[in-house]
Amino acid sequence: MRVDITHRTDHTGQRRVRDFLGAAPDGFASLDDASAAIDAFRGTPPRRRRSDGLRKNLRLKGNGRWYWHWDPAFVGYADNRGNSDERRLADLTARITVPTLIVHGSRSEIVSREAVDEMLALVPNSEAVEVDAGHMIAGDDNEAFALHLEGFLDRALPSR
Repeated sequence: MRVDITHRTDHTGQRRVRDFLGAAPDGFASLDDASAAIDAFRGTPPRRRRSDGLRKNLRLKGNGRWYWHWDPAFVGYADNRGNSDERRLADLTARITVPTLIVHGSRSEIVSREAVDEMLALVPNSEAVEVDAGHMIAGDDNEAFALHLEGFLDRALPSR
């Protein structure tokens, strides 16, 4: 499964999202504060998110604050040109042989619909679904994400 990521990403959007994730090194006092930061980042009116969706992207630490669940070392990895070489990544992507679900956020800052279509052409046993979300799909609409995932697993693993 791929969640709003393909062999080709929008580097400006990717940098913008990484900058946003790095903007709260001291975490958030509450999930509501994290939700407000997401709304400010998107420039959208405040919305009430389900806490289970935000919990997929944040972790509560011993100091009582919520922190993004991501590895800051990934920033350096993603900035390394060899790790973002689209031709190399397309070649590697074409080697995927297992059933693959691509969950794409229709408002993603990182992955375009064209990149999803390219990936569908590269991976023979793949399918894509689009969720009304940005890049952080589980945080935006965890229920839709889970329903798509469950349907895919039912199709890919019918004996489960």
